Amino acid sequence: MLQAPPSSSPWPLKAVLFPYPGKRIYGCGESVMWELKLLGNHADHSLFLEVLLPAMEEAATQTNPSPRSLWGRFDIHAVYAARGSKWEPVVAEGKLNLNYRPTPIQWADGLSFLPEPRRALRRIHWLVPFELEGSGKPTLYDVLNALVARLTLFVPGKRPAPDDVWAWLPAEERNTLKTLLEEAKTIIPTNSALKRALKGWPGLWMGTQTYASIPRQAVPYLELASILHIGKHTHFGCGTFKMA
Repeated sequence: MLQAPPSSSPWPLKAVLFPYPGKRIYGCGESVMWELKLLGNHADHSLFLEVLLPAMEEAATQTNPSPRSLWGRFDIHAVYAARGSKWEPVVAEGKLNLNYRPTPIQWADGLSFLPEPRRALRRIHWLVPFELEGSGKPTLYDVLNALVARLTLFVPGKRPAPDDVWAWLPAEERNTLKTLLEEAKTIIPTNSALKRALKGWPGLWMGTQTYASIPRQAVPYLELASILHIGKHTHFGCGTFKMA
């Protein structure tokens, strides 16, 4: 049975451990899929090879006395690196490709963050638990504001704040986002089918929020928020969603 570690645990890396939503209990021979997102200065191939992959290998062989623990009971079958919407093998059939050299920004290859004409989007479906500022159920403004806070990961300097994000953005982008945030204050879900998060997991809510419509200009920012994860406990995979 997969369990999240305590939400108060310190986390030294700018990273997201994202277990794919679905099953929580696995049997012998089943594949366990999860995603690791390394962000900012920690998006480093050497860090993965020298620290994280050895830690995964040790966890695969180190026995835990708990009969429900995954530790010591798995093999690393494959590891993939994202390149846009595709995945490229780093480890295949348990063998590491030493010639593969991913870059810190290849995940964005081929992805467009420009508004595109398409059918109107109305729903945000939270795939995993999330917790934004405050304890209430969030509005579209809260989601976009949480993205601004998340972008501090990419601003140079020690302990950057959201004000530093605004100063870092190009003037045109800054004005566009500020206008969008003001508009978003008036966009309230017409239906909020949220429920409390699963017991034992960090985060407060899961479920779906439906709006009369989501502004077309907001879609690229929301797509970026869904990739980066937003809110509290993102290092445990909290705070991502899909739109429909």
